[in-house]
Amino acid sequence: MTVLEIVRKYLEQESYDGLCAPYGECGCKRDDLAPCGEIGSECSPGFLKDGDDEADFYIVCTREAVSNQ
Repeated sequence: MTVLEIVRKYLEQESYDGLCAPYGECGCKRDDLAPCGEIGSECSPGFLKDGDDEADFYIVCTREAVSNQ
């Protein structure tokens, strides 16, 4: 089992949508983890938020950020 598989399994079990960076630089969905090729040490579990003109979607670090759409 790879690190990506372990992380994906954990996110799925805990009902997270993906990974987010604390300063909003990036985020990735659970089904497409680490498209950049690595998981940063600052990444944490996050929740899917609708996108806007700048991005198709966002992964945010708190549920509250999702409800503030």
